[in-house]
Amino acid sequence: AATATATAARPTATVTAAAAAAASTATTAAPPPALTATGTAAPGGDAGGNTRASRIQNLALESMTISAGTTVAWTNADAGIPHTVTADRGEFNGDVTSGPFRFTCDRAGVFGYHCNIHPSMRATITVQ
Repeated sequence: AATATATAARPTATVTAAAAAAASTATTAAPPPALTATGTAAPGGDAGGNTRASRIQNLALESMTISAGTTVAWTNADAGIPHTVTADRGEFNGDVTSGPFRFTCDRAGVFGYHCNIHPSMRATITVQ
C-alpha cells in the first residue's frame, strides 16, 4: 500500500535592510507617569518640598488643587474603617488603614482617585 505525505507550505517574510534598521531604532515609549508614589511614610513633610495633608473622614475623600512637585499625605480619620487611595489610572495605590500614605505629583493634569474598598468614595487631584 502506498502512503502519501502532505506538507503545508509555510509563508515566508522578506525584510529589507532598511525596514530592519527602521524597526530596530523605532520606539513606542509610553509617556512618563503623571504621579510618583513615595509609599508609606511616617507623618511629616517630604524632603525639601511642599506637603499637602488630606484626611479621609466620614467615608469621604478630598478633592484638591495643588502645584506640581507637591507631596500629598493622606491619613485615615475613620476609626476602624479601612481605606485605600488608588489612582483611577494606576499611578498609585496606598493603604491608609494603619498609617499615612504619601505620593508626589510631578506633572500637571487632573487625576481621579478612589477607595478600592468603598468604590463610591471618589475625588480628583488637579495639579497645576
